[in-house]
Amino acid sequence: MRIIVELKPEADQNLLHVDIQFLMPKTIKYILSKSSVSEEISNSWSSFANYNLKFNPKPRVYNDQLIVGDKNILTLTVSSYSKEFIEYFNEGVLQLKTLLIQNRKFQIINVEVIDNPDIDSVQTKVYPMSPMLSGKIMENQKTPFYYKWNQPDFLIELENELKDRYKETFKKDIPENGVSIKFDQNYLKYHNDISQLVTVNKRKQRAVWAPLYISGDKELINFAIDTGLGLNREIGYGMMEIRAPKTVVVVEKKPRKPRVDELPDNFGNLIEYQNNQDSENKDSDQ
Repeated sequence: MRIIVELKPEADQNLLHVDIQFLMPKTIKYILSKSSVSEEISNSWSSFANYNLKFNPKPRVYNDQLIVGDKNILTLTVSSYSKEFIEYFNEGVLQLKTLLIQNRKFQIINVEVIDNPDIDSVQTKVYPMSPMLSGKIMENQKTPFYYKWNQPDFLIELENELKDRYKETFKKDIPENGVSIKFDQNYLKYHNDISQLVTVNKRKQRAVWAPLYISGDKELINFAIDTGLGLNREIGYGMMEIRAPKTVVVVEKKPRKPRVDELPDNFGNLIEYQNNQDSENKDSDQ
């Protein structure tokens, strides 16, 4: 389940940091504080949900600053497997008219709650709304070791992290079907490098933009769609979506009415009206 909040800047021009998504956890917690949610859920919201932030149209970038005008609509999407959490978040949003983000006021212009589309099969194609990070904390280490997309452990750790989070959340074992995550090989044929350089905890890491196929138990697949994949989801990484298949509209072409100069005469020759007119004009000039 998802809630989509559209925000419009009050000022004509605003300078925001290019990594504005790192500020959104505080905004999400502030919104929850306006609802009747318990403090326990509010403090642990990232275990229930994932979020994505985008501007439309994209703002200009200058010296690590986003130049955001009043035409740049900011869309905050929050997803969760918990319907109760989404209801609390919606309650908090409805208590507000504006949000303060990096000392800039944004008007709340639209709020929409939507369900995820039904999964028709046990294999589902998902698309990233934000880049993914995969890794694990090695022995005697405090920070994760991040894998590159072309390392086998990248997909393995995406699966392991999802399974561990599922068991911790629902306090039960993984369903028999389990889960398998693979890259869309057809996409890789046309994209040599699917990585993007990002900054996490003041260090540069390689995050991944690429569609995936998730197969296995439907409950696990839905859990991945609702809460995201990989590491650092609490700061906006790893959010996924299912896209509706494109419908092809067949437009029947109507025959074009021919112009007069395209019509043949009785002998099958095109009638050159323009040329005849020109010759008549020449004769009259003489």
